[in-house]
This record gives sequence, C-alpha cells and structure tokens, in this order.
Amino acid sequence: MRCKKCGKVIRKDERFCEGCGYYNGEKDSSGWDDSFDDISLDEEETEPEKEETFEEFDLKTEADDKPQKFHYENEDLLEAYIGEDYKMIKKIPFNIYAFLLNWSYVLYRKLYITGILGLIVTAVIAIYFREIIFTYWLIMMVALGILFNFYYVFVAKRRVEHIKNKYSDLDRFGIVNICEEKGGVNLFFALIAYIIFLAVIILNYVNIFYNPDHNPKFWKENTENKATCNSLIKVSYNNLETYKVPGTIEEAVCKISKANFPEYDVYMKTKDKNKTYYAYFHAETDGLVYKRNTSEINSLELKKANGLITDEEQALLNSLKQIENNYSDISRQSKKEDELINSKNNKSEKLNFIFSKEEIIR
Repeated sequence: MRCKKCGKVIRKDERFCEGCGYYNGEKDSSGWDDSFDDISLDEEETEPEKEETFEEFDLKTEADDKPQKFHYENEDLLEAYIGEDYKMIKKIPFNIYAFLLNWSYVLYRKLYITGILGLIVTAVIAIYFREIIFTYWLIMMVALGILFNFYYVFVAKRRVEHIKNKYSDLDRFGIVNICEEKGGVNLFFALIAYIIFLAVIILNYVNIFYNPDHNPKFWKENTENKATCNSLIKVSYNNLETYKVPGTIEEAVCKISKANFPEYDVYMKTKDKNKTYYAYFHAETDGLVYKRNTSEINSLELKKANGLITDEEQALLNSLKQIENNYSDISRQSKKEDELINSKNNKSEKLNFIFSKEEIIR
C-alpha cells in the first residue's frame, strides 16, 4: 500500500509513513478511506525493485556521460613528458604560443629537427625569395598555430612508448622521472638557435640594403642589362646569314653605354676552318643596325704587305682591326666585372657580357 500524502510504498501493517510521517490508519469519523489496501503483495514487492533499478540506471548513465573518448593508457607518462601547459596542449586545438613564436616555440618544446629545418627553410625564403616572405610568414604562423598541438602530442606519445620499452625494467615511478627529464622544454637552446637565425637574416638584409655595391637596384639593373643583350645577340645571330657573314657562330659579346641614353654594341665571333671572323651590330633608339664584318681583313693585309693598298682601303683595314680589338676589350672587361662581383668588390653595375655558343643557339 502507499502513503496517502507522499505516495511512498509502505507495508500493509504500517500506519506511519517512513518518508513523511503521515498517519495511514483505519477509517475514522473524518472520512478517512484507505483505498490502497487492495494492492497485492506481489506489487508491493516488485515496485520497490523497479524504483531502485531505475535509480541505479540513472547513476550509471551519469557516469557514462563523462568523456572517455581517445583514452591513452600511458596518460601519466605523457603528462610527465609534456610538462607545463599539458592541459592546454591536450585539450585546446589552437596553440597561441606556436602562432606567435613560430619555430622558436617548436625548439622550446625540444622538437629540434623540426625546428631547425623550419628555420633553414624560412632563412632561404627570406634571403632568396623576399617577394613572398610575408605571405609565407602568415601561412606559417597559422599552420603552426593549428597543427602544432596535434603534431607535438603525436611525437610525444611515440617518445613515451620508446622510453617505456627502453626502461621496462624500472618501476612506474622511475619511468615517470625519465619522461620528465627527456621531455619538457629547453629555453636556452631555443634562444641560441633563434638568435643565430635572426643574425643571419639581419646581416644579409644589411648587406643588401646598406652596401652600395650589392643593393636590389644594382642586381635589377644587371638582370635587365643581360636580358637586353641576350635579345640583341639572338637577333644578330639570326641575321648572320642575311649579311653573308662567313663561318659558324662561336661566341658573342655585348657592351652597354649609358652616357646619354643606352646604346648597345654587339659583336659576333664566327669560325670557318682555321679563320676567325667578327661581325659588328649597333643598337640605339632606332633599333639594331648591322655595320660590317671582318671577312675582308686578310685581303687588305695582303695588299698592305705588297704596298698596293689605297688610303680608303687602309682606313677600312683600320676599322676592321678595331672591331677585333673591341671584341677583345669587351670580353676582357666582362671577365673582370665577373671577378669583382664574385669577390664583392664591384663598384658599379655590369655593362659587358659574354655569351657562349650554347647560350646563343638554344
């Protein structure tokens, strides 16, 4: 039977409810009617069991609701290895320190190989691909912020397993101590490595922007000068047959004069059996113009040797020899400029260029 006031199940012979203390006696003058006397004994015995079973089920469900996903059996060792910021690294997907400190934080977390490789790649891009350095830096910051925690936990678990297997003869306390020693952070190494990295980058930029012999304008002018000469030489090469220059191409030189406005002197060197010839082209604002070649020089020298050369022919012979001399001078100047550039002692842009046969015909 049940209590008339609170509804708690009580025995048939009990009149006071254990739950609320209400009196459940016989019908009296006030009109009390015990309407629960007809409940069977089976119901009285089974109802408490259902209620108790339901309560146990609720307790079990509440316990099961606790997050048990991705449980790691060596969590204590992992926590000892990671050390500080363990909860942040395990539970937060974005690492603000990796985002702000980049590779220095990777080194700080003793990921030495990853951190050093990252610094090398960053240095190469900063030195040789300066035009994309800011895009690279932004992508790197976001990527490290998002991926670092996952990568670091993955590496830490592998190292924990290695330590556990290597020191399997030790007790749990001993393995925890080793994990603490092998893991954690290394501020000193991270600072030294990052200082070296910054020194390399700063010295390189100082050399580029403050050394008058090696600045971006200088290298841009050199690149543009060579590209222009290369175009003129290819045009000259394609016109050798048109102007009946004997022999096959061997080499070419180009000289740039910037006294008033850019002028270009192009000399082509050809060879036919044992004889060498030179063809001279000149380019100004009107375009490339063919001047002459030295195919007549041998016959004029023969006339001069026999005393049969005229004044006009002597002037022509002198101009042809000047073409040969100019070619030699430009070739010598180009090699000298290359030596100065390689030794970082150049004081001006490169104005003389040599092009090999392979560079011309390809």
